[in-house]
Amino acid sequence: SQKNKRMRKDAHFDAQIDAHFEEFWQSYFNKKDVDRARKSYHKLCSNNPELIEIILSGVKNQRAFYLAKAVQYRPHGATWLNNGRWKDIIEADEVEIF
Repeated sequence: SQKNKRMRKDAHFDAQIDAHFEEFWQSYFNKKDVDRARKSYHKLCSNNPELIEIILSGVKNQRAFYLAKAVQYRPHGATWLNNGRWKDIIEADEVEIF
């Protein structure tokens, strides 16, 4: 039936998004509350798949900045995602050099 085809397609799409989430989570800088982060990621990327690459790029661009901070000053994944923090621009003078 049409509904079953759509459900299989949706399940495949969800699995793809989950694979991208794993890549995001590997790069993420505060590995707390993975389930909430996964839920936020799925919600964002299911509605807007082009965000997948944009979010991954944002994490990679901000990684050094956040890793230079004490862990209590790094946002949880769901917070970072829900607040659109991948759009933040980190200035060169904000990254501490050790």
